[in-house]
Amino acid sequence: TLGIILTPELLTDLFCELAELKPGDVILDPCCGTAGFLIAAMQHLRKDCSLYGIEIQPYMYAISVLNLLLRDGSVEHIYNADFLKQESCLFQGAVPNVGLMNPPFSQGSTRNKNLYEICFVEKLLDSLAEGGKCVVVVPQSSLTGKTKEEQSIRERILQHHTLEGSILLNGRIFSRVCVASAIVVFTAGI
Repeated sequence: TLGIILTPELLTDLFCELAELKPGDVILDPCCGTAGFLIAAMQHLRKDCSLYGIEIQPYMYAISVLNLLLRDGSVEHIYNADFLKQESCLFQGAVPNVGLMNPPFSQGSTRNKNLYEICFVEKLLDSLAEGGKCVVVVPQSSLTGKTKEEQSIRERILQHHTLEGSILLNGRIFSRVCVASAIVVFTAGI
């Protein structure tokens, strides 16, 4: 009823594999929800990484902090903020080299053009170090661009970043919601 769809553990683990995580990575999830991607990365790397998370919803932020604390994770760089309005100074000198994200679906409209899923993808890619890995799940329709604005953003992304691949997901991967979605893997800044 909150309109929030959490990422299944199957996908959080797969994202870690697709991002080719390695010790010392600086990992960013700008829509961290309950911190599923951050927890998976922390467990995958046995805590040998720096985690940065941003969550706009206060109650989801509280859950992400609690989830990390319960797993002995650091919450030093977990923020209750709007990622699309944040500058890189939030990362306190660190430059994330891995981005993992499940952005909010179906928030963009002609009135809210900055909330299209592809806007989150572009901002995440632009926040990563050159050569960084970015793995996101988005509605399949955002890859083709439903509007001229989305198509323009997609073109900018492809001019500045490398699309490594995509995986079409079963429409039922997210419980109770049937959305044609895909995992997309990028290399940032190249």
